[in-house]
Amino acid sequence: MAEFFKMPKLGMDMSEGTIVKWLKIEGEPVQKGEPLAEIETDKSSVEVESLHSGILLKRYHEEGACLPCGTPLAAIGAVGEEAPTLSLAADKPTEAPEAPAAREAGTALGAPPAGMPEGGKIPASPRARRLAEKEGVPLADLTGTGPKGRIIEQDVRALLGRRETAPARGRRSTHIENIAPLSGIRKITAQRMCQSVSEMAQTTHRVDVDMVNLIDFRRQMNEYLEPEGLKISFVDLLVAVCARALIEHPEANASLRPDGLHTFNYANVGVAVDTPRGLMVPVIRDADSLSVREIALTGRELIDKARRGSLRPEEMSGGTFTVSNLGMYELDSFTAIVNPPETCILAVGRIMDRVVALDGQLAARPMMNLGLTYDHRVLDGAPAARFLQTIKGYIEHPARLLL
Repeated sequence: MAEFFKMPKLGMDMSEGTIVKWLKIEGEPVQKGEPLAEIETDKSSVEVESLHSGILLKRYHEEGACLPCGTPLAAIGAVGEEAPTLSLAADKPTEAPEAPAAREAGTALGAPPAGMPEGGKIPASPRARRLAEKEGVPLADLTGTGPKGRIIEQDVRALLGRRETAPARGRRSTHIENIAPLSGIRKITAQRMCQSVSEMAQTTHRVDVDMVNLIDFRRQMNEYLEPEGLKISFVDLLVAVCARALIEHPEANASLRPDGLHTFNYANVGVAVDTPRGLMVPVIRDADSLSVREIALTGRELIDKARRGSLRPEEMSGGTFTVSNLGMYELDSFTAIVNPPETCILAVGRIMDRVVALDGQLAARPMMNLGLTYDHRVLDGAPAARFLQTIKGYIEHPARLLL
């Protein structure tokens, strides 16, 4: 009897997934444990293995379909066996969440703009959707060159290329409003941030730190590591600093959950990463027991995977603290939102020369602002201040990291 290959549930927060690519065609043998399809979750794209051996009798949905977890995607059975027939509702492919067609000024309400297929759906690959959304390209402006007129990434890039070479125009003749429903990472981020500010009593402490010693410490480390091609970043050093401080202040290394307050004897430090798919937070596990070099190697691998969209769900879970650095965008300071169920997050601003008082004299020093946002249900102001003071101490005296 044929067995169904269903949309898997790859994480606690996953409710739906997108078929990015089928790895087998109908009629092809499939072995148990063999990758059958590439599935995109709200966090990453992963190859999903078959739980059964046999012949791929039928694929019920096309690439690009976005379906709830548990939905039958394909049937696997014996040679010559008939594929099971699904109900009409289940058998109908469900497209990935579509950005509704742009509405031009003067278009009658209820009438789809030119180029909009019947039913208001525009078939496009997930990569094409992400690029189009990022660049502000309405899908209705594109002509698909993929199978059955499906819009693919190259179609979006071709339009962007024409825009770059097009001559400057005068006053626009039409106004276009593009509406894109929240999906994937953006949707989950919105839910978690809303949960964070609505459930936690968040407040922020700020402190300026003198970076002169950490800058010199980093320079010396990079000179030593230059032969192996590894370069230590300031974020690597901050992960090491925060991990050490978390072990010294377990009240900050905590999580308030329904069964009580959990504290940890390890520091799993997440690093907020900007990716083409949105904000992702890979977690460097047991950072308190790693050297700065090991943190740098682990961090590089995780950040590269985040930007490629290939992080596994377990590589983004289990964090006890998060570091968010926006200094590269010339921000002096900002307020971050705690990543639940953690208690604290550190917002890192840029390093900038400022005139400060030093030994009774005015001097220009490289300074950086840190903002510690924390859940006041767990941490009081004084313990949070002491925790931030410890972080400041390690930054201004980085040789302590070697003790």
